[in-house]
Amino acid sequence: MEVNVGILNILGNNDIAENGLPKFRAKVQDKKLIDTGLLEEEKHLYGYQTGDRFLPYKLQDVYGRKQDNLEIKTIILENEYLKATFLPEYGMRLYSLYSKWEKRELLYVNDVFQMANLGIRQAWFSGGIEWNIGQLGHTFSTCDDLYVGVCKDDTDKEFIRAYEYERCKGVYWSIDFHLKEKNLVAYVRIVNPKKEEVPMYWWSNIAVREEKKARIFSGTDEVIYIRTSSNESQNAVKGMSHGKLPIIDEIPDKDATYPANIDFSSEYFFQNKNMLDQTWEAVTYNDGNVFYERSSKELNYRKMFCWGMHNGGKRWKEYLSPNSKESYVEIQAGLAPTQVHGLIMPANTQWDFVQIFGGFHTDNCNLYKEYLLGKDELYGEIQSQINDKMVDQYHTECKQYGEINPIKTLHDGSGYGVIEEKLHPGITPKGFVFSENSLTGENILWLNLIVNGQMVDIDPLSLPQSYIVDMAYEDLLKKAAEKNSYTACNHLGIMYYENDMDERAIEYFKKSLEIKENPLSLRNLHVIFRDTDIQKACDYMERAMLLLGESAQREYVEEYIDLLIATEQYETCWSYYCNTPTHISEVERIQVQMIDVAIHLQKVEYIVDMYKKEFSIIREGERGYSEGYFVYQAFLHAQALGEQITDELISYYRTKNDIPVEFDFRLTVK
Repeated sequence: MEVNVGILNILGNNDIAENGLPKFRAKVQDKKLIDTGLLEEEKHLYGYQTGDRFLPYKLQDVYGRKQDNLEIKTIILENEYLKATFLPEYGMRLYSLYSKWEKRELLYVNDVFQMANLGIRQAWFSGGIEWNIGQLGHTFSTCDDLYVGVCKDDTDKEFIRAYEYERCKGVYWSIDFHLKEKNLVAYVRIVNPKKEEVPMYWWSNIAVREEKKARIFSGTDEVIYIRTSSNESQNAVKGMSHGKLPIIDEIPDKDATYPANIDFSSEYFFQNKNMLDQTWEAVTYNDGNVFYERSSKELNYRKMFCWGMHNGGKRWKEYLSPNSKESYVEIQAGLAPTQVHGLIMPANTQWDFVQIFGGFHTDNCNLYKEYLLGKDELYGEIQSQINDKMVDQYHTECKQYGEINPIKTLHDGSGYGVIEEKLHPGITPKGFVFSENSLTGENILWLNLIVNGQMVDIDPLSLPQSYIVDMAYEDLLKKAAEKNSYTACNHLGIMYYENDMDERAIEYFKKSLEIKENPLSLRNLHVIFRDTDIQKACDYMERAMLLLGESAQREYVEEYIDLLIATEQYETCWSYYCNTPTHISEVERIQVQMIDVAIHLQKVEYIVDMYKKEFSIIREGERGYSEGYFVYQAFLHAQALGEQITDELISYYRTKNDIPVEFDFRLTVK
C-alpha cells in the first residue's frame, strides 16, 4: 500500500473566479413537484428543502474554454491491484481508478479539464467520482480544496482521509479511502454536532464509459423516473412517476436499461425497498468488462443518468469533453429515494456507511437477455467479488479507525473548521484536525470578530471576501454593528435575509447606508424588493450603479442588465452596455444576456457575432441560447430579402427546428 503526492498534466482550463455578491436562497425551499404516478410511500419528503441555496459560499461563475497545459495536484493511493488518483483541489474527485490486474481504467476519465455551468456554484467538470453533500446539486466543494491526511490502521497500513466542515448545513464530513485487495472502499462519515436537526443530502456521482451495448443493472427493477417534460427548462416544475424496468412509459418502445436507447436527457432512480441487501449498481459492456459499486445498507438508493442520443445530448457530451473519443453516463448512489426527496438529519447525530468500487470480466451472455435474469446472475457474480459478509466486515473495520487523527497532512482545506472551533470550543468531532496554517485572508475577518469582537470596515466600493449566515454569529455581529461598522450591518442584513427575517434585514441594510453610503446595501435592498415593489427595487439598483460609476464590478453590471431586461428597458440597456469598458462588455455572461436585448432591438450584427462564439457558461436546462438561434435564422432571412423580421418568420424557423449541433444544448427536442 502506497500513498503519494503527484501531478496530473492535462490540457484544459481551470482559471475560476468567484462572484463577490451574496446569492440568496430561493424563498420557497420546499419545491412544488409533480408526483403523478408515484406510489403513496414515495411521496414522503418529496421536494423537501430542495430549493436553491448558495450561501455562505460564493458562486464560481467565471471560467473559459481556452485550453492550456495544466499541472493539477494529485494524491495517489495504490496497491498491487488498483491505483486510485484523487484531486484534492477539486473536492477530492476520484479522477481515475485503474485496475492493474486487468490493465484497464474502471471509470470514465475525461482527457480535458473543462469547466461548465452545472454545479451549485456553477463551475463543474465531468469525469470520475464526485462526492455530493448538503444540498441538491453538484456540491459546494466540487471545485474547492478539501483537507487530506494520511492515517494508519492497527497493522501500520496507510489510508487517506478527505474531510471538511460544511458551512451551509453546519456539519462535518469525511471520507476514508482504503484499498482492500481488488476493491476501493470509501468510508463516509457525516456528523451533525448541533442541537438542531438539519436538512441533509448525499449522492456519489460515478462517471462510466458510454457505449452502444453498455447496460445498467441494480438490485431492483422498480424505479422512479423523471418525466421528459420536466427537462423542458431549468425552471420547469419537476415531475416523476413510478415504473418497472426495462420498459418505462417515457421510452415505451425501447429497453431503458441501455442508455444508448434513450433519445433525450434522462434519469431514473432504483427503489430498493427492503433496505437490507442488493445495495449495488453496475454497468456491463459488450466486451465482458463490468464496473460495479455496492455499499452498506444505509446507502440504499441508486440512479442512472444519461445525456441522451439527441443533438442536445451529443452537444453536452462534446462540450464537457472537447476532443474526447469517449462519452459517459453516470451511475449514482444516495441516501434518499431520489435527489428531490429530502432528508432530515437529527441533532447530535452521526451517519456512516461504506461504498465499495471494483471491476471484473465476465463471459455471462445472459446479461444481455431478459433483464431480471441478467440482474440476478450479475448480482451473483458481484457477490463472488464482494459478498454481504465482506461489506459488513469492511464497514466494521473502517468504522473503528474513523475517529483516529491523521498522522500527516497532505493538503489543506478552507480554514472554516478552525473558525468553528474558535466559536464553539470542543465542538469538533474526533478525527477532524483543522490546522491554523490553513487560515486565509477570508477567515481572518471572522477570527477577528470572534476573538476581538471587531469587524474592520472595508472600502465601500469593494465586495466582502466571504460571508457567514449562521445565526450563531448574530450577537457578535450586533455588537460590532453597534460600533458604527457599516460592514457589520451589511453582514447582519445578509444573515437575516438568508434566514427569512426580511424586516430585520431591511433594517440593517438601511442602518448600513446611514453609516456609509455603499452599493452592496443598495443592491441587497433591490433584491429584497424586486418581487414585491419593482419600482423601489429599480431605485435602489440605480443608486448603487450611480455610486459605483465607471468602477462598477462585473457582478453589479450583470444584475443591473438583468433588471433592465426584466423591466423591458431595452434601449436603456443597450446604451448602457455600449458605454461599458471593454473588460466588462467582453464578459461572457454579459454578452449572452445582451443577445435578448439585441433580439428586441433587432441589432443583427451583434446577434451574428454572438453565434460565432463558443461560450463556457451555458447552464444545464437553459433553452434561451439554443432557441435564440431561431431568431438568428429569421434575421438572416429578412436581411437577405431587405425586409423587416416578423413573428411569422420566427415561427417558421421554430417549426423547422433546425439548430446546428454546436448551438443545441436542449435536454429534449420538444
